[in-house]
Amino acid sequence: MEVRDSQVNNGLCAITPGSNCSSVQNSSYSYIFGIRNTVIGIVSSIVFIVLTIWYQQKPHRHIRRLKNILLFIAALFAVRYVYLQFIVIKQICPYCLIIDSLTVISFLLFYFETRD
Repeated sequence: MEVRDSQVNNGLCAITPGSNCSSVQNSSYSYIFGIRNTVIGIVSSIVFIVLTIWYQQKPHRHIRRLKNILLFIAALFAVRYVYLQFIVIKQICPYCLIIDSLTVISFLLFYFETRD
């Protein structure tokens, strides 16, 4: 699975100076443990969807805790990626910022909704 540039992608990514999805998505930070971040993101999204459906059908504290832990880890990575874009790479990928922002918001909403 690989992210490829397209005219639509380049159009959105070129909305502001310093926006460059290719630079971000093809940087040395685009892999963790040899796996592309996009693949990890897709798999983790599927896991979160499954956990959410499972939790809604059978609200159990172990499912809630697992989802909280996984969302917390995802939020930490999201904050790291925002930092990398603004401070280290000095290029911004609007798609990445949207996903990272939604990840942090999801963690906060789920955490405060399900606190003991």
